[in-house]
Amino acid sequence: MTPGVLPAVLVGLAVLVLGGLPSSGLQRLDRGSSARSGWTRRAPEAVGVLVGLLLGGPPVAVLVPLVVLGGRRLAARRLDAAARAAERTRAVAALLTLTVELRAGRAPEPALAAAAAVATGPFAGVLSAGRAASAVGLDVPDALLGCPGAGRTAVPEAVRGLAACWQVCSRSGSSLAPAVERLAVGLRDRLAQQQAVSAELAGPQATAAVLAVLPLGGVALAASLGADPLHVLLRTPVGLGCLVLGLTLDALGLWWTGRLVASAAAA
Repeated sequence: MTPGVLPAVLVGLAVLVLGGLPSSGLQRLDRGSSARSGWTRRAPEAVGVLVGLLLGGPPVAVLVPLVVLGGRRLAARRLDAAARAAERTRAVAALLTLTVELRAGRAPEPALAAAAAVATGPFAGVLSAGRAASAVGLDVPDALLGCPGAGRTAVPEAVRGLAACWQVCSRSGSSLAPAVERLAVGLRDRLAQQQAVSAELAGPQATAAVLAVLPLGGVALAASLGADPLHVLLRTPVGLGCLVLGLTLDALGLWWTGRLVASAAAA
């Protein structure tokens, strides 16, 4: 076995299973990838092919780019989930800010501008669209619902609720601040419930991740006892078949666990 193949493949498989990159590195990866060309975005996979050929021949050259691609996709999912969670939290703060501004007697335009400065993600763009409509005398609810960010925001119920509150209060002449405050409190309570459910589901998710990593421990244990498991897995037809089947079942298990967790969280 070529020296260095075992740690390289074990680390690569761990990245495939867990997407184990530090959050700061993931953020740098996400910021940098948006400005890259199509070829540059595929550079890590191309480098993986070359490294695989140098370390372990064609089998490793196929495995490494798959590992890199899987790790990048998992990293992107983690980044998206973190961004959407931050958008939900900041949406509550933005609605409370809008409430305070309206109760202080501010006009809708500066009140929406202050709320947009607190919000993040597409929801900030929705509030900015409402501010722009208010500035030129257009219909604010239509601007909120028609903004492109309304279809991408993590809090679509907040967009619809704010538009409905604005429309009803403008037609009835009632105060908008209490309605927005009730909307913010309702959204905050819903987020608290979702966080409680996520905390309850953290245990099954951790168990699934540990079970997915256990085969790596078996490979490492066999290597430490003097065996050469990677030679069997990467150099023999039976071993390659077992490796492909094992990785496929591992990935399917993680996917199915993710579906179960997502369905439980949405219930």
